[in-house]
Amino acid sequence: MAQLQWKEEFSVGDAVFDADHQNLISLINRLSDANSSEDDIQWVLQQLEIYVQVHFSREEMAMKEADYPSLGEHKLEHDNFTTWLGNLKSTFGSEPDSAFHLTETIAEFLNEWLTKHILHTDMQYKNKI
Repeated sequence: MAQLQWKEEFSVGDAVFDADHQNLISLINRLSDANSSEDDIQWVLQQLEIYVQVHFSREEMAMKEADYPSLGEHKLEHDNFTTWLGNLKSTFGSEPDSAFHLTETIAEFLNEWLTKHILHTDMQYKNKI
């Protein structure tokens, strides 16, 4: 999978949120590396857990403070991502080769998250929160 590059059109107009999204791109790129080891995958999963806790909370708080009308729907997408991550973490390591089979699935899911959630759903709050 080709390495992703941050583009200015990815910006949601908030430097902190943009930095969070840039971090996610770095995680995707790390997984996309053909030489990803089981340790790399474990590290990415740990970083994703931090991302979920910090970024989602920060984003939802900003939306709440701005009385953002689509907060409920947005939070549901975050909850679905969190559930996906929890399921993934419980699957990881369950079989000796699971890490290598999951790498592509994780990268594909995160790419889809980037294009559908960040570049579409998050853009709806640009200049509103």
